[in-house]
Amino acid sequence: MRSLIPGWRPLFGAALWACLLAATAHAQDAAILRRNTFEVGPFGGISYGVDHIRGMGGANVTYSILRNVLLYGEYSYFPSIEHSVTDTANGAITDLKFPLQDINFGTHVRFRVPRTPLVPYAVIGMGLLHSPSTVDTYETLDPFTNQYSAPKPFMVNSSTSFAVDYGAGVRWYIRENFGLRGEFKGYRLTGGPLHNPASAGISGGLGVNQIFRATLGFFFQF
Repeated sequence: MRSLIPGWRPLFGAALWACLLAATAHAQDAAILRRNTFEVGPFGGISYGVDHIRGMGGANVTYSILRNVLLYGEYSYFPSIEHSVTDTANGAITDLKFPLQDINFGTHVRFRVPRTPLVPYAVIGMGLLHSPSTVDTYETLDPFTNQYSAPKPFMVNSSTSFAVDYGAGVRWYIRENFGLRGEFKGYRLTGGPLHNPASAGISGGLGVNQIFRATLGFFFQF
């Protein structure tokens, strides 16, 4: 199974290259950071659950309580996280595929670099990740023929887990109130694994308890 829709790489690369060319042509010399300002913006990118890379997207809003400290709220949607589990006892394979939604809040700490429009920052936050109920598949291994059975469907219950998120990024101020933002973030679930097949009586499943993502987006300040 392909991890993303066909042709996503050249399209994403072309869009990124166009953004970089536009930014290079019009970028200001240095970032102007102020307190008591709002920032909003969409983003898109890729996520890595356990087995596969998938597309994702979302949006966030921030408020600068200090020049270098911003409070943020964020929503992310992961259309399809995939996870395959092999039972070491009998060789059975469980294939999980499910969407995921995330709402989290936290802090960006900006580190100003003199005479440059690039502003790196650190991220720390917390929130909730929700996985809806889905129908997944289970394949058993015949020890005599060493062949797998046809996939058997089973229901996995919905679940919600508290998570801590962490990461880093960089803002590129093309104008005083507009720019590009790239970010890498990890989620560590502390409320138990999401989408665990054990809820359906399937043994050998560890569920998903850590997710990573890399994103690129725009931001507007006012």
